[in-house]
Amino acid sequence: MNFIAIVEYIRTTFFPGWDKGRRWQVVQVADLDGAQGRCERKIKTISVLGGIEQDDLLALLIHEIAHAVSNDFHGKRWLQRMEEAANHADQERLPTLAALLRQQIVGYRDGFRMTAAMMYGEIENCVFSEFQVTFPQVVDFLRRDFGISRDQFLRRFRRAEGVFEEAQRDVRESAEAKARWLESLGATLGSKEGF
Repeated sequence: MNFIAIVEYIRTTFFPGWDKGRRWQVVQVADLDGAQGRCERKIKTISVLGGIEQDDLLALLIHEIAHAVSNDFHGKRWLQRMEEAANHADQERLPTLAALLRQQIVGYRDGFRMTAAMMYGEIENCVFSEFQVTFPQVVDFLRRDFGISRDQFLRRFRRAEGVFEEAQRDVRESAEAKARWLESLGATLGSKEGF
């Protein structure tokens, strides 16, 4: 199956109620800064790396669309959508896909709540997805997913604000570097047109 056919299969088979207006784009890209997939709610785009084997691609698309459907990172709602997809894979007689989805569920359910590194990664994802988000918004979003109070979150993840500020700096610096590059590219192209 080609990529477009795989995306349509996932849409109709696993998420038939999602994106009926077709406002979301699902695209393959060459690079995602180390990630295999990314769900960007603000621009309604799901990006996945090219060159991924079909079963892994199916699991990756389900993973990212579950983010779009649940409006959640790797919390309770996302886990529930992934479990529904794994059960549906069983019904579709796709045992390899069901197993891949369940591996992710176990990994995020058992590991995510326990490590600060993963929570800091979620903070970075929040900033990357929605640069204008504030630190209190990020804290509230993440703490609600894990059923803890704001004070508990801040006590447990003491570096959270620093990670948030560093991620904002990184996004800002990346945008500035891109702007400078585009400006220099425009100047270079402009000087070549003069010949």
